[in-house]
Amino acid sequence: MDGEIIKWELEADSAQFDENAKTLKGVKVKFYPQDKDPFTIKADDGVVKENVLVENLTVGEAEKKDEIYLKNNVQIIGYLNSNIKCDSLSWDSISETMHTQDKVEIEAEKWNINGEGIEFSPSGDIMTINKDVTMQIN
Repeated sequence: MDGEIIKWELEADSAQFDENAKTLKGVKVKFYPQDKDPFTIKADDGVVKENVLVENLTVGEAEKKDEIYLKNNVQIIGYLNSNIKCDSLSWDSISETMHTQDKVEIEAEKWNINGEGIEFSPSGDIMTINKDVTMQIN
């Protein structure tokens, strides 16, 4: 692994493995986006699936992806200098985006935002809040 760039690291208090998934308790994922500050995601529960077969309509054949699904007390700490709370969060290796349809609370030093649904790339500078957005300036 010398010279490889680490994109993310995952820790858990406990894990249960089977053929299709790894079920996790007390999850902590640290992301290391290139040229950006690292950030951490914590959740009470999670599932990691590897090599999930999906059909790629663009090229007309199937490809494999990895998925992480986190739920219950999800906290994103340090992304774009903010802290985000939601009930669930998903990520997959093809789109490399994180998303939820749940209500979200986003807190930063000088503002707070509430809304429903978010989408962002761990290596990006933009977070999209889907609807019902309210913002409070401190």
